Amino acid sequence: MQKTLAVISIAALVAGCASNHKEHSGSPGANSQETVGGASGTLAAQDATFIQEAAQGGMTEVREGQLAQKNTQNDAVRTFGQRLITDHGKANQELRQIAKNKGAAVPTSLGKNQEQYDRLAALKDADFDKAFKEQSIKDHQGAIKLFEQQTQQGSDADLKAFAQKHLPHLREHLAMAQQLGGGGQTEATPTSGTTDSPSSTTQQK
Repeated sequence: MQKTLAVISIAALVAGCASNHKEHSGSPGANSQETVGGASGTLAAQDATFIQEAAQGGMTEVREGQLAQKNTQNDAVRTFGQRLITDHGKANQELRQIAKNKGAAVPTSLGKNQEQYDRLAALKDADFDKAFKEQSIKDHQGAIKLFEQQTQQGSDADLKAFAQKHLPHLREHLAMAQQLGGGGQTEATPTSGTTDSPSSTTQQK
């Protein structure tokens, strides 16, 4: 009888340990996902969307600026392309750091912008100049709207400050693109928001 009770007790103890181990072995994965999701989840939808779109747009501008270094013989286009590389490159690094501090993911591919990049990559000289001008104007008009929206509707103070800081660069880039040769008709330059002088800020985008 004592032998039977001892066997039952040991079996129960083993079963209990196994159950306890199973519960704890699943915890790290769940907690890890919760931590990552929780950190990103602290951002409002507007802020999270801004990070995604601004990061993708910035990467696209750098890549297209690099195309301008090799797909054209036009010095003005090359100079503008280098400006995009420099300014957007700095802004991209700044945005990545802000996102990292908040536990938010940043895209590493061009995503929806890949098609327009591929289209430009296939063009050379005058054809490239015209398409590059048109695309740059369109991109910066869209970016200005995105950054203005963030300054007005964003919840995160760091992201709002980032958007406000780089709006003058976006407006300057738009003006530079509109002055390039090669044609390209676009809508009027956005006038909402402050019209900070480009010279008031020397950093990126």
